[in-house]
Order: sequence, then C-alpha cells, then structure tokens
Amino acid sequence: MTRRTILAVTVALALTAAALAGAQGVGQATSDGSFRFEWEVTTSRKGLRLNAYVYNLTLRPVQNVRVLVEQLDEAGSAVRRSTVQVWGGVPAGDRAFFQVPGATAGARYRLGVVNYDLQPIGGGG
Repeated sequence: MTRRTILAVTVALALTAAALAGAQGVGQATSDGSFRFEWEVTTSRKGLRLNAYVYNLTLRPVQNVRVLVEQLDEAGSAVRRSTVQVWGGVPAGDRAFFQVPGATAGARYRLGVVNYDLQPIGGGG
C-alpha cells in the first residue's frame, strides 16, 4: 500500500468513529404495516434521549398516537417500558418527531404503536 492509501483509510476510519460516537444507537422498526420507526440515542445537556420518528404508512392521517418504547436485554426481552404520546398527529404518508428522555447508551430498543385514532376525512355537513 502507498502512503496515500494508508492515510485515506486512516482518515475514513477516524471519520466513521466520530460519526458513531455522536449517535449512540440507531434503529429502525416496523409495526403492523401501518407504521414504521427510525430512532437514535443522542446526548444533550439534559442527558441521553431517544430521538425518533414515526412514519404513517396508511392513506389516512392519524392523531392521538401512543408509542410503546421497550429497552431490550441481550435475549431480546423488555427490561424497561415507557409509553409516549406523539403530539400533533401524523399526516398520511408522512412522519412525526418525538423524544424519550432517559435513554441508555448502547441499549437496544423495540418501538410499536399501541393506540391511534383515524382523523375524519372531509368537513361533513
């Protein structure tokens, strides 16, 4: 290997390590086919938190979305559970942001929608 190749590989590895240090954990999950999640554990002044998006894969907007967040042990069993309200609803085919304080660095999580209401279509009349 040339010096230039070794330097390029070293820089790439350093940048990858720096990026991974900023995001303590990243995950994706699907629910019953109606919802999908993306999340990462980040550090803020108030400590670790799970920053997440819930994606509405349905053709109707939803509101009053409640998400079950489970922290998993090595065997995949839930060791900690919390329920989070997603404020503002989630438009059809779109996403909404929510946060869960008190996350754990390096932990695995499972997310799922436990309840939601379909928004009415049209104005009625």
